[in-house]
Amino acid sequence: MKITDAQLKQIYAHAKETYPHECCGFLLGHFDDGGFVREVRPATNQNQERTDRFVISGEEFAETQFAADEAELDIIGIYHSH
Repeated sequence: MKITDAQLKQIYAHAKETYPHECCGFLLGHFDDGGFVREVRPATNQNQERTDRFVISGEEFAETQFAADEAELDIIGIYHSH
């Protein structure tokens, strides 16, 4: 998987924003082009104990999958902060 410095900074900013809770999100791109990340999409951590765990709701996962399909992308990864 390949990610740009700007995308990594976006993930770091999300982690800083949600600290001390665990952040999570999606990495969108294509599996067949070397795993280049095309979009970082933050998600909402639904877990009750968010300090070191995360849960992404099925609804948010489905919405992200739909958006990825519309953009002709795939969910190629999920990130989290710990």
